[in-house]
Amino acid sequence: MFHCKSKRCNLNTTGLQIQRKIAGTISPNDNVIFDTLLNSKGSVFYDSLTGQIVINKNGMYFINWSVSTQSSLGSNNLIFSIQSSNGDDLIGNSSINTGEVIGFDIIQVDSAPIALSLINKTSNDIVYSTLVPIVANLVLFETPECTVNTSASGATGITGSTGITGATWITGITEATLML
Repeated sequence: MFHCKSKRCNLNTTGLQIQRKIAGTISPNDNVIFDTLLNSKGSVFYDSLTGQIVINKNGMYFINWSVSTQSSLGSNNLIFSIQSSNGDDLIGNSSINTGEVIGFDIIQVDSAPIALSLINKTSNDIVYSTLVPIVANLVLFETPECTVNTSASGATGITGSTGITGATWITGITEATLML
């Protein structure tokens, strides 16, 4: 546990960072398949055959992802979505059919495990960029849960002595004095 003033934060967190470095094409409703596992800590598993992430621990998770694209014929825009077995459909999109699509998402896991994937929701195939070494990146981490310290407090201390009374000043004119 990490103590910060009156809060207690659990820093025993779960995290994952995966990347795709291989160019290619992704079809509509297919999962982005990441080929490189950079970091995995705690109760999370990534299946590189299906593109599915499984979170095995309750908590709140932040997800940051990006996909670099070269083209999508017949499309005016690009749409990707984080979809989970809990029914989450967290969309990131671009109004043009080439470039980088990014997304920032928060998922609350109240009943682990849950599965999630980054999915191409564009109506056509998308060609990954051939101009960059990393065509897709995803970072997932559990946000620390901080709670206010509600432990019992000690007894109230002794009341200090009363200070001296200040000087009294001349009383001003009142409405009753003016009416005389």
